[in-house]
Amino acid sequence: MRGWCSWFGMQMKRMLRFLPVLLVSVAATIGILGLCAALLLQSESSREGKHRFRIGMVGNLSDSYLGFGISMVQALDDSRFMVELLPMEEAEAVRSFRRGEISSYMQVPDGLLDSIVYGRNDKPITYVGSEGQKGIESILGEELADMVSVLVTRSQSAIFGMQQIMGEYGRQAETAAVTDQLNLRLFNAVLNRAGLYMLEELGVSEGLSTTGYYLGAFLVLFLLLLGIYGSPFFIRRGRALPELMKSRGIGAFGQVVGEYTAYACMNLVCLLIVFQALEIVVQSGFVEIGEWELQGVEPLSALYGTAFAAALMLSAMQFWLYELVTGVVGSMMVQFICAVSMAYLGGIFYPANFFPETMRSIGGILPAGAAFGYVRGGISGEPSLKAAAPVFLYLFLFLGLSVLTRGLKLERGKQG
Repeated sequence: MRGWCSWFGMQMKRMLRFLPVLLVSVAATIGILGLCAALLLQSESSREGKHRFRIGMVGNLSDSYLGFGISMVQALDDSRFMVELLPMEEAEAVRSFRRGEISSYMQVPDGLLDSIVYGRNDKPITYVGSEGQKGIESILGEELADMVSVLVTRSQSAIFGMQQIMGEYGRQAETAAVTDQLNLRLFNAVLNRAGLYMLEELGVSEGLSTTGYYLGAFLVLFLLLLGIYGSPFFIRRGRALPELMKSRGIGAFGQVVGEYTAYACMNLVCLLIVFQALEIVVQSGFVEIGEWELQGVEPLSALYGTAFAAALMLSAMQFWLYELVTGVVGSMMVQFICAVSMAYLGGIFYPANFFPETMRSIGGILPAGAAFGYVRGGISGEPSLKAAAPVFLYLFLFLGLSVLTRGLKLERGKQG
């Protein structure tokens, strides 16, 4: 036991020697990620309720009915808060689209209303967007073009059907007045369609608010980056010292536990500093977490518990990667590749809800995805045993793999 305590004390001294350099890197990382988060949140808040999708309208809009319809939509319809229709020439629309000034544009063919009035419907509206574009703006533009087509043709069919029925019953004299009444009902049905549904926001991922989601992503990304910043702890680790400690009765298990404990303590100190900064930010009111409304900094305690467990697990993963790959440069590259790939698949860079089902499933079971899921539970105040189970399973798995790898190295050194 005394030999293990000496080994552990040696590792703690090494950790304290490298800690100041690590803290400088951590401070720089917090500053950069905090600045990015502030700019992102400011951009989101500035666009909320103000940003509208700009869609160009190309073609002859001089027809009184068509011009009246577009003006009415822009003046009275609820879509005016989301969509701005801009009449323009085709060349101007192409230039604006290439410069990103408009999301897309629609080409209105000549004779569109005549085609509708006479029932031919052979003049389709052409929607123009970028190749492969499937963002919200593209989808909205396609739906808008489809809405115009469906509403016009269905309205036309309703009016023509009504006129035909009235003619069959000998009420031609009333046709004009009833046609006007039906048109007004159709207009009101379109303009008042917002009353047909109720919008309920479920958040970005698993009910989290936008700021809550970004906070969880920030914490897990920070923990992943610590695998690169902690590289000085693993510099100049030769085989001579571990073999010497084994000769004194400290085997692979004792060596790994001592080294991992010191490394994990170093990462937890960095995490504690992040939480101190986070407490200051939350108390100042600079960032409002939707899940913590009117609760102050009290929810930070639950979040620290889940982040603590995630830090232990990710530290074990990073320790094993350094144990597995020889050479500092090669091991740092492995740390970087694993961190970036798992962060992407785990929904840290971009919400996983937008990924295909297969990618979501893979990202969720990876270590970063498991850590992110557990941290999200801490943010919402409802950490579950189901989310905690994979975190602790990975923790013991990586520690076991580290012990196995160290044992194989010691055995190989003995044979050599």
